[in-house]
Amino acid sequence: MPPCHPLDVAKQTLAEKLPALSVEQRQAEVRLLVEAVFQLPYSALLTKSADFFTTEAFQPAWQQLHTLLEDRTIHRTPLQYLLKQAWFLGRPFFVSPAVLIPRPETELLVEAALGLITPSAKAEAPFRWADVGTGSGCLAISLALALQEHYPSVQFTGIATDISTEALQVAQHNADELKVASQAIAFLLADVLTPLDTSEKPPVGLDLILSNPPYISPILAPTLAPEVLKHEPAGALFSGDCGFEVVRKLIIQASIALKPDGFLLIEVGSGMAKTVADWAVTQASFTVLSVWSDYAGHERFLTLQRKG
Repeated sequence: MPPCHPLDVAKQTLAEKLPALSVEQRQAEVRLLVEAVFQLPYSALLTKSADFFTTEAFQPAWQQLHTLLEDRTIHRTPLQYLLKQAWFLGRPFFVSPAVLIPRPETELLVEAALGLITPSAKAEAPFRWADVGTGSGCLAISLALALQEHYPSVQFTGIATDISTEALQVAQHNADELKVASQAIAFLLADVLTPLDTSEKPPVGLDLILSNPPYISPILAPTLAPEVLKHEPAGALFSGDCGFEVVRKLIIQASIALKPDGFLLIEVGSGMAKTVADWAVTQASFTVLSVWSDYAGHERFLTLQRKG
C-alpha cells in the first residue's frame, strides 16, 4: 500500500464522515488540524511528498491525527476545542469547553464600539466600558488592545464580567498571553453586572457596554448542530424559556450602570432584534440608534443609547 499524505487523510476522513461541511469549511479544518499536529506551515505541507511523513519521527503525529479526527467526526467535538485555540480579529485565543467559541460575526461588536468612541469621548478621562458575559475574553481583550494601539495617551478602563469562574480564568489567561496592560481590564465574577461577591459594588458611570449574551430558547436546542449542543457551555447559549431572560436583565442593569447618553451594544438571535429594540424603548430608558446585520444579512445587532 503506497504511503498517504496527512492532508489527503484528513480531507478524505472529513469528506466521508462530515459530508455536511462545505468545501471551504473542510479545507479550513484540514489545514488547521494538520498544521497543528505535524508542526509545519501549510506551504511546507503542500511541498512535502507522502514519503516524507513515513519516518518513525512522525509516528506520534500520525497517532495524534487519527485521534483528533475520531474526536472531530465521531464525537463531533469542535475543532477549536481540539486545538484549544480560536482566532478572533486576527489573534489566537485559548478556548476550552468552559467558554463559547468566538464567532466571526461577533467581531462586528468591537468594530461598532470603536466607532462610538468620538473625539469628545476620547478627551474624557477615564473612558469606562464593560464587556458582559466575557467568556474567552475575545471582546474585552480585542477592544482593550485596539484602544491601547490607537489611543495610547487616553485612559480607558474596562470591566469584563462572567457568571462562570472557569470562564474568567480562561479570559484572564488570554489577557496575559496577549499582553493586555494589567490595568486595562478588571475581571469580575457577576450575574450580568451584579457582582456575586456581595462586598463588591455594581459598576456605574460606564460610557459603553458591549455584550454577546445567551439568547437561545431551549425549545430550539434540537435544531443546533451537535458541535454546539453537545460541547459548548449551555449557560452561554440558553436563556430562560424564550431566550430573552438574560437580554432583558442586561438592558435593565445597563440602564443603571451607563452614564446618560452611554451606549449599549448587543448581539441577539436571528429574529429577535425588533422585539429587543421595542422592549428597550418601552421598558427601559433607551433609544435605538441602529439595528444592523451579520454577514448573512440577518438583523442581529443593536446599538442602544441611554436617554440623557
